[in-house]
Amino acid sequence: MSELQDPLPPTQTPQPAEPQNRGTSVIGIVSLVLAIVAILGSWIPLLNNISFFIAIVALILGIIAIVSIHKGKKTGKGLVITAIAISALAIVVVLVTQFVFGKALDQVSEELESGPEVAATSSSTASESTETTEGDSATDDGDSQNGGTAATDLAIGDSVTLDSGLRISVDSAEPKTDSIGDDYVFVTISYENTGTEPADFNSFDWRQISPSGSIQDVEWPIIDEGQLESGSLNAGGSVSGIVAVKPDATSISYYGSAFGDTPSATWLLG
Repeated sequence: MSELQDPLPPTQTPQPAEPQNRGTSVIGIVSLVLAIVAILGSWIPLLNNISFFIAIVALILGIIAIVSIHKGKKTGKGLVITAIAISALAIVVVLVTQFVFGKALDQVSEELESGPEVAATSSSTASESTETTEGDSATDDGDSQNGGTAATDLAIGDSVTLDSGLRISVDSAEPKTDSIGDDYVFVTISYENTGTEPADFNSFDWRQISPSGSIQDVEWPIIDEGQLESGSLNAGGSVSGIVAVKPDATSISYYGSAFGDTPSATWLLG
């Protein structure tokens, strides 16, 4: 009797592969979060320096995420495209803001460096008193950077009136000794606000010129009272005070700002 053969196994029908569960791109989500942070700070000066680098990182992550999505590994294409667009916009906003902010700083810096414009000068001596306005050759000895004029070689007692209406005069220059015995020349300076808006005054606005032509800050003697301080004058207000220079200083100049590099007016002390 022949051996029974095992029946052939039934034909197995291949099962369709289960769809792969592809999650949303984590890199894309991080890119979007960074892009939003970058765009929020992109318009704020100084802070947008950080926003620029955040936007760059977000853009790079967005590009990596979109490549991964195209390979079929992850989903979230719309999210990543949004992240890339916001990152690019943040970069543009930062660059535009930096340009505008830089131009504004340059303009302010030029105004500070050039000093205020002299509108008129007044010469006063024991025998005569004359006044000339801007443009008269008698007092327009030099041009300042802002297109106005600088009054130079003024004498003790002469005054200048700035375009703001602030009138400044050097009234006297007397050799004196301070409380600890150091020698100086005490220069008495007066301010009068003839304008309609408040005007500032400050001893840091003044500098002395040595016999060699060196421009130096004024001195700070030890005195009980009378030294020119800083403040603001309302319209019609006036103030005077002492600014000390070295005994050999040849002149004293008004710059209108501690950051200025062009004097508005210079008085001879000799």
